[in-house]
Amino acid sequence: MAQSVQVTRTWKRGAGELVLIIVGVLVALWIEEWRQARIDGATEIQYLERLVADLEEDIRDLGNQIKHTEWRERNALNALAFLDGTGPGDRATLEAFNIAGFIGFFRHNRATMDDLLSTGSLALLSNKDLVRDLNNYYRSTDFLYEFDDVKKVWVWEGFRGDLDAHIPSIVMADLGRRLEGDDADTSEIDWEGLRSDPIIRNGLGRILGIARVERRNLRRALDAARELKATIQTEHAALSS
Repeated sequence: MAQSVQVTRTWKRGAGELVLIIVGVLVALWIEEWRQARIDGATEIQYLERLVADLEEDIRDLGNQIKHTEWRERNALNALAFLDGTGPGDRATLEAFNIAGFIGFFRHNRATMDDLLSTGSLALLSNKDLVRDLNNYYRSTDFLYEFDDVKKVWVWEGFRGDLDAHIPSIVMADLGRRLEGDDADTSEIDWEGLRSDPIIRNGLGRILGIARVERRNLRRALDAARELKATIQTEHAALSS
């Protein structure tokens, strides 16, 4: 009988020790999960702040690209006015043809998004609707990149190639080096040939069309960037409170 009681006590003591061990392990796991959750939460907030900074850069760059299309369009119209007129060309005319042939390119400031994707950290973002919006935003401007090829062919390779036949490239290069108010050397420019060349007129028409389409697309991208920035800032405020 005494031996049976001793066995029971030993079993209970062993069971109690086992329970303490299990509880200790569970508490340690809970503490580790809590600690990791705090780390992940802080990391998520940092990523949101970085995403906002990238979007602010996008908003600035998109605004500049919109201004660039307007600048290009104004000068293309001034160049067309010369073609439709009878007066001689001058420095302003030369600048109009030159600037009309400029092209600009937009590229996302996406260092944070690339970091999230490459490290698998996109899973740290708790708002899955936001993850979807991020993916949609960075894919939505693919058409702008595709449009770059059109600009290269129609504006840079097409219009500028035709322009070189009437305005020597050395004159264009010299124009960029001269100070404001300096006279440009226009003696080697074939103004009448420029005025009578239908390819030049058609090129300016394409430039105007491209500028309008590009500006419309850029404005859509700008609206999307502003909306996404506001969404991220709202999420950041909720996590930080």
